[in-house]
This record gives sequence, C-alpha cells and structure tokens, in this order.
Amino acid sequence: MDGSLNAAPHLDPPVRLDLGPAGPVDATTVHRAVDHPPALTAALRAAGLRRVPPPRQG
Repeated sequence: MDGSLNAAPHLDPPVRLDLGPAGPVDATTVHRAVDHPPALTAALRAAGLRRVPPPRQG
C-alpha cells in the first residue's frame, strides 16, 4: 500500500535553517510530507537522533 505521512519533528536544540531570500531562522519544528517513512527514520537516525518513534499504522 502506497501512502504518505505528515511529519513535524521537534528540534531541540533549534536548528538554523537558511530560507534563502526570507533569511535564516532558528527552527524548532519542521513540517514535512514523507512519501517513504522508513527513509525518514533512517535519515533521522543517521543525523544522530536518539529516539525515533515507529510510524503509526493505519
């Protein structure tokens, strides 16, 4: 079954993101649609996130 997941990871400590013409921001939450949740989990773990909850089923 194909699908997507809307994810909003909380960043603690905040991460500085360069939004181009809008300028940099210190982000505490990033909202993202994810088409392949296992890839998101792997990327977060590779970035050093200690706890990645499993994706919700259903």
